[in-house]
Amino acid sequence: LHLHEAARSRGLTLALNYQHRLDPALLALRRRIAAHELGDLVAALVRNVTLLPPSQQTWRVDPASGGVLFERALRTVDMVRFIFGEEIGRVTAFAGPDVLGHGKGSAAAVEDLHTLLQLRSSGAVIQAHTSYLAPHAPSRIDVEGSAAACTVSPLREHESSTLYLWRSGEASEIPVTALHLWRESLAAYHLAATSGNPPPASSVDDIINRDVCEAIAGSLHTGSAQVPTLQSGLIKS
Repeated sequence: LHLHEAARSRGLTLALNYQHRLDPALLALRRRIAAHELGDLVAALVRNVTLLPPSQQTWRVDPASGGVLFERALRTVDMVRFIFGEEIGRVTAFAGPDVLGHGKGSAAAVEDLHTLLQLRSSGAVIQAHTSYLAPHAPSRIDVEGSAAACTVSPLREHESSTLYLWRSGEASEIPVTALHLWRESLAAYHLAATSGNPPPASSVDDIINRDVCEAIAGSLHTGSAQVPTLQSGLIKS
């Protein structure tokens, strides 16, 4: 919030590298959901996982940094907000095993996180699994609608993902453009900074994402559902 206010008061562009917002597969999925091409939303699952290598088991697993919640789950939350075009109104979270052994002393410093995210407008519930302990199956997104379903798999961090459309158990791949997402993110920021147009992910997005993650931390601590406070006043009810 301090960086947001500092940039705003100086007329500067502040952006966050949520590069998945530029993934053609996620953009195509977002358009299909917005156009109601999948019908009514029935269920969705976001699996954002990796096996964290020993060389990266530093600040990412430090209790002061929040473990997988305040590093990788920020991206999970942003993907949900971006894909469905809704804010998250209620969260319930559960911690998986503490294998790396860095989570002692902080309820939020978990390595394996399972979360239910309820969208505020539609009331739909999204299941999210965010983990540092999953070396085999790839990250993916599954969206099930009453008329069709979509799968993004594998969900990639640096390159374009692959999108499939499902109807009656039959899948067809939806062609998307191949991009290097980090290069596209830098180009998008440069364009925003020079044109005055908003970047793909602004500091407001990051404040909202962190607010949802704080609610997830509260659910881990209390064992009950939590409502993001959104006290910043940056989004409307």
